[in-house]
Amino acid sequence: MKHSIMLMVIQSTREAEKYVKQFDNYNYLWLDDKHSVLAQFLKYGRPLTQDEMEMLLSTETPLKEVAPTLEQFKAQIDSYIDLFDEVYQTEVSHVFDIWLLVDFRHFKHKLLHEIGKWSNIYKQTLIDRVVMSLQELEEFSLECDEVLGLDAAEEDFPTLLKILSVLNKIKERETATDNMFEPLKATVDLLKTYNVEFNETVYKQFTELPERWLHMKKTAQKVREKIAPAQAYQVDLIRKRISLFDIRMKLYRDGFKKLPCFKVPCKNVYDICDQVNLELNIMETQLKNLTDSASLFELSPPDDTKLRLCRKEVKMLKQIWDFVYTVESCVNDWKKTSWKKIDVEAMDVECKNYGKQIRQLDKDMRNWAPYLHLEAILKNLMTSLRAITELQNPAIRERHWFELMQATK
Repeated sequence: MKHSIMLMVIQSTREAEKYVKQFDNYNYLWLDDKHSVLAQFLKYGRPLTQDEMEMLLSTETPLKEVAPTLEQFKAQIDSYIDLFDEVYQTEVSHVFDIWLLVDFRHFKHKLLHEIGKWSNIYKQTLIDRVVMSLQELEEFSLECDEVLGLDAAEEDFPTLLKILSVLNKIKERETATDNMFEPLKATVDLLKTYNVEFNETVYKQFTELPERWLHMKKTAQKVREKIAPAQAYQVDLIRKRISLFDIRMKLYRDGFKKLPCFKVPCKNVYDICDQVNLELNIMETQLKNLTDSASLFELSPPDDTKLRLCRKEVKMLKQIWDFVYTVESCVNDWKKTSWKKIDVEAMDVECKNYGKQIRQLDKDMRNWAPYLHLEAILKNLMTSLRAITELQNPAIRERHWFELMQATK
C-alpha cells in the first residue's frame, strides 16, 4: 500500500513538473530588464535577439541604428495584448491523477500584471513623446515671443545676440517642427485605441500651437529684416575682432617659442607652465566667444591653429621636464652610493627603461633642448656605467688605478 502511494506521488509530481514547464516560455517577462529592452527598441527599431546582442560586442559587424516607427510601436503593444489574452485564457488550477490539485491563481495574476507592465512602458514612451514635444514647443514659443519683441540698437550687441540666437533656432528646427504635428496626432489616435486619454492641456496645445508656430515664423522674418542694419554694423565689428585676435595669436605664438623652458637650464619651469596655462585659458574663452558670434552672424571663425599648437606644446613641455627632473633626481641619488654598493646591473636596467620611455614621447619635442639634455644625461650615464663595470673587475690592480688617476688629472 505504502509503495503504491509513493509511486502515485512520484508519478503525479512528474506530471505536474512537466505541466508547469509550459510557463518557461514566459520567463523573459521577469528575467529581461524592461528598460534595457526598451532602449534597444528605441535604438534599433526592435528588441534584439541573443545572437544580435552578441554581435554588439563585435566592432566588425555593428548593427544599424533605426528609430522605430509608430507601426512598430503598435506591433509591440499588440503583441503584449495578445499575450495577455493568451494567459488570461489559461486555467487557474489543474488536477493530476484525481488527487493532486495545483492552484495557479496567484501566479496567473502576477504574470498578467507583468505583461501589463511590459505593454505600459511602450505606451508611456509614446505618451511622453507627445507631452514633451508639445511642452517643449510651447516653452520655445514663449521664449521667442519675449526675445523677438526686443529692440536692438546698433551698439546693443548682447540684445542682438539674443535675437539672432532665437532666429537661428527657428531656422534650425523649421523642417522638424513643420512636420511634427501630424505624427503626434497619429500617436494620440493610436493611444486612444488602447483607452489612453490626455488631459485638456494637450488637446488645447494641439489646437493653438500650429497657429502660434506659423505666426512665429512670420514674426521671425520681419525681425530679421528689422535688425539688418544693426547686424551689418556688428558683422563689421566682429570681423575686426577676429582680425585682431589672429594678430594677437601670432604675436603670442612668437613669444611662446622663446619661453625660457625651451632652454636648459631653466628655473621655475612649472611656474612658467602655470602662467602659460592661465593665458591659454583666457584666449580659449575669447576664441569660443568669437567662434560663437561668427557662427551666429554666418562668418568664418578665427583660426585656432596656433592656439591649439601652444596648448599641445605646453603639455609636452610639462611632460619632458617631468622626465628631466626625475632622471636628474635619480642620478643625484646614485652619485651618493658608495663604490662597493653600486649595482651596475640595476642602474643599467633603470637607464634603459628611461630611454624607452622618452622614445615614446611626441616626436615633435626631439629637437627641443630639454629633450637633448635628457638624452645626453642618459648617454653619459650609460658610458659611466660601462666604465664602472670595467673598474669593478677583480683583475684591476693598484697600478691600473694609478694610471687612471694620471690620465684624468
